[in-house]
Amino acid sequence: MNPDAVVGLMLGHDVPDIAEVLGRPTWEARAACKGLDVELFVPPLGRNGEAGRAICRRCVVREECLEYALADVTLSGIWGGTSERDRRAMRRASALQRVGTC
Repeated sequence: MNPDAVVGLMLGHDVPDIAEVLGRPTWEARAACKGLDVELFVPPLGRNGEAGRAICRRCVVREECLEYALADVTLSGIWGGTSERDRRAMRRASALQRVGTC
């Protein structure tokens, strides 16, 4: 058992489900956004999320994050430097390109 889980048990904290831990992307630990305020990446209505996008621009795992977000249509907010609207447009363009090459 991992030492953090043991300490968590000793302190009475819930230990995360192993499936949840194993399901997390490995690149997530290296993300520039790790530990930052979620509101930077899920801005309030009327805000464009530019602060979150700026963090994404300098992130070493931006491509992996964007690929992850493109694969999951349920994700909201800024991922890989893109908004939900940006990703919808990217998915549409990709689908049109696939149709055009068939």
